Amino acid sequence: PHFLFNSMNTIASLIRTRPAQAETAVEDLADLFRAALAKSEGMHTLGEELDLARGYLRIEELRLGVRLTVRWDVAELPRDMILPALLLQPLVENAVYHGVQPIENGGTVGVTGRRVAGAIEIVVENPLPPHNRRGPRGNGIALANIEGRIAYHFESRGALSIDERPESFVCTLRLPYD
Repeated sequence: PHFLFNSMNTIASLIRTRPAQAETAVEDLADLFRAALAKSEGMHTLGEELDLARGYLRIEELRLGVRLTVRWDVAELPRDMILPALLLQPLVENAVYHGVQPIENGGTVGVTGRRVAGAIEIVVENPLPPHNRRGPRGNGIALANIEGRIAYHFESRGALSIDERPESFVCTLRLPYD
């Protein structure tokens, strides 16, 4: 609900001053809702998944302004690969919500993808706010959901690994790809 209200407020603030950006944000929000309301067993191409994550991050860039920087390096990924819908978007959402948003000056969300032997890896990295370096995180529902869907679709051939570094939080999504 917070994302919806924040998005709608951002769009409302853009309508008069930047109508083209407001329209793009409405389209990105519609794409996100379409994907979220589809059956949870739904499949996408990796290209669709990347586009959905980009749309989400465009909305957040409008809301957070210079506090959010996004770095993409995914040209090596096969856009036609079939995978379960909404594996990547919740990772970038967590990166913004738990990583960048709580930091006064914001930070960078990095999304990097590469092919490795028989698989693809997508790494989502975000800064770790100072207060989170010692205390508990969120409740982990999104991560558990992603792990469960990976196990359901790919069994042991896919994985989500988490690496908390001194200054950053890194999620690595590994999916089989022949």
